[in-house]
Amino acid sequence: MRLLSTRKDRKGREWVVMEDSVTGKEEPRHYSVDSFNHHDKVYPYFFKRNNNLVRVATQWGVDLGEDYERFFQQGLRVSQQISVPTKGVGKVDEEDFLEGPKTYADICEKDYLERAKALEERLLGEVKQAKKRRRNEQYDFMLSFLEESASQEESQSAIDLVACLKGTDIREPSSRFGEPSFEEKANYLKEDKNAELLKVLPNVDASIRPLFFHVARYAELKCHGDNWFDYEFDEFSDFLGSIGPENSRLHLESLLMSLEREENIYELRQLIGYSISEIGEEHFEDYFRSVYDTQRMGYEGCTAIALMDIRSKLTEDQRGKYDVVLKKLTDSGFRKFTSSMMNHIAERRPEFLEDPTLVDNAINIYQSKGDEREAYFSILKPVGDK
Repeated sequence: MRLLSTRKDRKGREWVVMEDSVTGKEEPRHYSVDSFNHHDKVYPYFFKRNNNLVRVATQWGVDLGEDYERFFQQGLRVSQQISVPTKGVGKVDEEDFLEGPKTYADICEKDYLERAKALEERLLGEVKQAKKRRRNEQYDFMLSFLEESASQEESQSAIDLVACLKGTDIREPSSRFGEPSFEEKANYLKEDKNAELLKVLPNVDASIRPLFFHVARYAELKCHGDNWFDYEFDEFSDFLGSIGPENSRLHLESLLMSLEREENIYELRQLIGYSISEIGEEHFEDYFRSVYDTQRMGYEGCTAIALMDIRSKLTEDQRGKYDVVLKKLTDSGFRKFTSSMMNHIAERRPEFLEDPTLVDNAINIYQSKGDEREAYFSILKPVGDK
């Protein structure tokens, strides 16, 4: 396979140079650029398309064989000819007589475009197969790290997870602006996030590696969307190291719940980072445990964080009473306005913390009318007001 480029000699004449894609050896024969069709930049388009194909095939070790040779020769023919009608070539069929007489150039160009598209599709298919083999070998290698110091249950879970991941197809990029180009697809397939994960995984505490791995590869496991986690392995690993293994386990469980509920993980991560910067390290365990427990009550991750941010500003004595009121509201079905209600109670209505029965009026309004907003407004009034 050949790479195509142009070069000027000492006299300023420009030549087309062909170079072996593997050895880098140039072919002795050079072609004058003047012999190529400059109309609408025909030959540069062919050069670019050829070079994209050749580079991808060389990178992945794919031999395109005779299909490539036919594509290449037809591409040269198209990029060197002048579009003029050629008598006796390409007689008109009855079905397409309205198109007018075809030229030899038209026929060659149509054949070239069809060959190029077929070759690109074939190459992408072979690249996917090669990437899947490499990816599955990486997963097999990761198992040794995932099983290290893990319980029998976690070890089996890791084995099952890897088996599921190995069975998933290699995805192509999606776009809101039409079909991605061959070059965009090839660049996407070239990315190797598993290689980055392999660098980080050994540095993650062994007790949480299976959970870390599950969160890191959740999007691929579910075969949907781009994985929010892919481009910040190092940063996230450092973050987990800073909060300790037990808090990391709670945080990873929280993230997994949010992923399963298809919540906004970007926002959740930003809120977590901001929240822990405002509290002392001695409160980390209580904070991550509280967020996790609140999510288990059915709240979205961001709402759970907001509720725990409110709680963190209270005294130790008030926090237990806060939990009682929150549980009453949650058990009664509140979700949408819970954080607003708890924030108002914590900041302006501390009597509700001292006597949780005061919230019963709001609960009765919600249960009778099904309107959280009206129930919320009811606690804005001083006790006894109507």
